[in-house]
Amino acid sequence: MQPMGNGMPSRQAAICFVPMNTSYKPSLCSHRFGAHGVTLAELLVVLGIIALLISIVLPPLSIAHKQALSTRCAAQQQQIGIAATNCKNEYDFYPLWDDDGAPVRYTWLDVFIQRRLLSSARAAYCPEDPRPPAINAARAEHFQLRYPGDLNHFGIDYSYGISVPLSAGGWAWRSGFGSGGDDRPRRLEDHERYPSRRVLSADSNWSAVYNLSGDALYAHDWSYPTQYDNTVDWRHHGLRANLLFQDGHVALIRFHYGARNPIDTVRQFVWHPGESMYVGPDYSYRGNFYPCVPPVDASNSASSGLFPAEMVPGYYTQNMLWTHIHHK
Repeated sequence: MQPMGNGMPSRQAAICFVPMNTSYKPSLCSHRFGAHGVTLAELLVVLGIIALLISIVLPPLSIAHKQALSTRCAAQQQQIGIAATNCKNEYDFYPLWDDDGAPVRYTWLDVFIQRRLLSSARAAYCPEDPRPPAINAARAEHFQLRYPGDLNHFGIDYSYGISVPLSAGGWAWRSGFGSGGDDRPRRLEDHERYPSRRVLSADSNWSAVYNLSGDALYAHDWSYPTQYDNTVDWRHHGLRANLLFQDGHVALIRFHYGARNPIDTVRQFVWHPGESMYVGPDYSYRGNFYPCVPPVDASNSASSGLFPAEMVPGYYTQNMLWTHIHHK
């Protein structure tokens, strides 16, 4: 080794020490550490490991993100539940589901916004709602309804629907207001008996929830088997929907795709325990038909003295009173 000026061997000399009596090629010790580079095979191995790690990590992250969105949706529904309870306490009724208008329809959630029971329209949109979902758009096209804010697309506003029997105020039902002379009794019995199991609102692709059916998941037809079905939108991960119950709690319920009974309608129901998944206007229970007709003529509720005008979206539409609904 060649000593440096201070008597110590240099680093380069230490690395390349070769006995003087040994023949060598300069190339054996002419390179320094790390200077030889990386082969293509080594690079491919590293890339493969990275891709494997990504494939392992991303799905759990995606699921966690969806769970966070579902939790946010549930929190919004709890706000809606508080607004609904306040309405029921003040007026003895929940809002009617919508004004039956066109080409843009005002709904029960507009009533909450108009009356400042919801701070803004943002709470009425689920973060996982594509606005509008496909079934919403298909149903709205049938009724020629345009989606607010994007009139080039069909759809009805907001991400949640209200239970028809509760929204119709069926416990106060009176005869004489059925359409086309249909005067079948539609009284809702025991409307306050099952508050922890009766659905008040749900993730929905319409303003109203008639039942808990999900046949559109199989047939991709919003009206199968009838136009009253498929109003719950099973939009969350694993075919789940957030349901708001009459007592104010929210639960994430799974639709068991392919099972004989995809939903247990004893544990959660719209009308009565153990109801069919397809209950609608032609179904009867305890001598009463499905409560889907308000107890009075909703368009004339202000003079009826029963169903309060403040709970009827059509009242605001007819009298041009939507002063806080700015996006329609």
